[in-house]
Amino acid sequence: MNDKMMILLQQLHMEEEFTSSFNEASLEKVIVDKNNNSWTFLIHNTTTFPISLIEVFEEKLKTAFKNIKTVDYQLVIDRVSDGLLQDYYKFILTKLKSKLFLSTMFVDNLQQEENFYKIVVDNQKELEDMKQILDDINTSFKKYGFPISCTVEISSSNSVLENINKDRENTQELVEQVVKEAPVEVKAETKYPKRERVNDPDAIMGRIIKDDSISINDIVGEENNLTIEGYVFGTDIFESSKSNFKIITLKVTDYTDSIYCKVFVREDDDFKKLSKELKEGKWFKIRGYTKNDVYSKELVLNVRDINALDKKTDEIVDDAEVKRVELHAHTMMSQMDGVVDAAKLV
Repeated sequence: MNDKMMILLQQLHMEEEFTSSFNEASLEKVIVDKNNNSWTFLIHNTTTFPISLIEVFEEKLKTAFKNIKTVDYQLVIDRVSDGLLQDYYKFILTKLKSKLFLSTMFVDNLQQEENFYKIVVDNQKELEDMKQILDDINTSFKKYGFPISCTVEISSSNSVLENINKDRENTQELVEQVVKEAPVEVKAETKYPKRERVNDPDAIMGRIIKDDSISINDIVGEENNLTIEGYVFGTDIFESSKSNFKIITLKVTDYTDSIYCKVFVREDDDFKKLSKELKEGKWFKIRGYTKNDVYSKELVLNVRDINALDKKTDEIVDDAEVKRVELHAHTMMSQMDGVVDAAKLV
């Protein structure tokens, strides 16, 4: 360990149990960009650092240099440990969740063929998703001292792709599974069970929900039973051509995040009632279970119960005596109602 490295570790207040891992490390230089207020530490080591050390080191680095806008580092490793590559790949995907929420679902998809690496996905949608973060993955590998560059490709033989091509057939199986798990009242004289009805005007579907709600951004994976409160800002309807199933998809937000909520319906009277009640612009309390949808490749909430909520979206009212001037506009390139040409506006 050279003197510069020792001083850096002292500034980071690195615990003694981790300091020994830097015995063969040296801080070669610090690249300072005054214009962008950024520092980059160039660190050399003989072998790859364990991922547990990297996690602590990055956290300490952020804390110690709070006055610097961007603090980063670059590792130069003499003998790269391939055995730690998978640990670093998982670590990188976890850090990239802000760019691709389901990034960690690809944690087992990294494969090596001779001297190059590839991330194998199941279909075109996954290919497009991974391409969004592929540059970040390769940049991160180089940052941690791995001289590799990954590619991403669709698996030549995969059953998931075939299932997606048979979307309508598989949708029926998915719907039947969901309905079987939903609370029902079984009648011997009917071929299919009807959805349980509750005599309460707030119970749009299923039972009255007494569970506490969680924020949508706190949903991180598949869970058997959870409740949210949300505002419906869009709806879609799918009708199976091979059965009398219908799916009402609600686009729901609680302004922390958004999620698709799928309502599976068989009976015509249920469908008419729910189509009338589940409209855009309303708030609902929704209970169900989350599932990684094989078609949308997103985490969706399969609905068991829906209650109406007497809740309104907060409106911003300017009641100041001296009104503010709103320096804000949308152009014709915006998805909002912009009517101004950008050049003319400037």
